[in-house]
Amino acid sequence: MHLYIIARGVKRYVERWREDVQNFMLPTDKAGETLQIVLRPVTLYEVIYPEGQHDKALEILEIGESENYGKKMKPLLDIIRRIMRLDKVKLPKRDDKTKVVYSHSRINVGVHVIGSKKDAYKEDKHEIL
Repeated sequence: MHLYIIARGVKRYVERWREDVQNFMLPTDKAGETLQIVLRPVTLYEVIYPEGQHDKALEILEIGESENYGKKMKPLLDIIRRIMRLDKVKLPKRDDKTKVVYSHSRINVGVHVIGSKKDAYKEDKHEIL
């Protein structure tokens, strides 16, 4: 079973709460079997990189089009993209045979693209953050 929640608070207290919750074991339907409660964070990141480096940024993040990429997440990501007024991102074809591995920990991390937006500038040419 999967339950989605939002937790907020001072980081060290949230982390302590997370650790405490993950210490609980719950019985399954199988006699004598228990499973640990697992909290997996769902985190929104804004990735900032120079214009013209879009494909390289996606490569470093190890994001590309694949057969089952984000199919379950797509409806939710589409809603979030519209709410945030972001543009759709065309994902490059990913060739797993020739890709460069930037982080071995990526195997355990699901990364889904929501959308992108172009940099906006004030009249004095300073970027609007």
